[in-house]
Amino acid sequence: MPSSSRTSPSQKPGRRIALFGGSFDPPHFAHVLAVAHLAAGPFDEVWVIPCAGHPFGKQLAPFADRMAMCRAAFGFMRNVRVIPIEDRLPKPTLTLNTLRELKRLHPHVNFTLAFGADVIAQRRRWHRFDRIEKEAEVVFFRRPGFGGGKGISWISSVEFGDISSTKIRRALATGRNASHLVPARVLEEIGRRGLYRVRRNRTKRPH
Repeated sequence: MPSSSRTSPSQKPGRRIALFGGSFDPPHFAHVLAVAHLAAGPFDEVWVIPCAGHPFGKQLAPFADRMAMCRAAFGFMRNVRVIPIEDRLPKPTLTLNTLRELKRLHPHVNFTLAFGADVIAQRRRWHRFDRIEKEAEVVFFRRPGFGGGKGISWISSVEFGDISSTKIRRALATGRNASHLVPARVLEEIGRRGLYRVRRNRTKRPH
């Protein structure tokens, strides 16, 4: 599966590309379901874009590790590519800047950005979300506990679950099983790279 930011030389003007960005720290089953839904929709390709530098200051696993986990999570899907474009953009990486760079590189492509419903309430914290909505189509996935609002475009009527990467990291760090939340290939990559290391409780020795 190609992982560069360049598209195929045979790319035709007017192609529709869905962009699905995130920290993916780690990618989990809700991410996989969302990308699969996009890939089965009206798009020619889906580009998964791991965040390189979080604009809200979140500490993330190394970019190369998250790229590898994304390839493990989404690499089996047809017409899905993992794009490392944010690694070469100024940090922190802003969605508007990423979108504009992609439009510069691919001026004949019609981009659609897909977000989880949790982003709806956070739009004021984002850098120029109003410009993002003017420069590309924006759609949202439904999530439990997150409502909509006026003018919201839903990409699906189905809720894809409320799986939290934060909770997954905590579970992995304490040795709990996360196989019901994270694809097996991603768990293998996590083990291979020593991510979210298990913290073992030390038993006190008697004096």
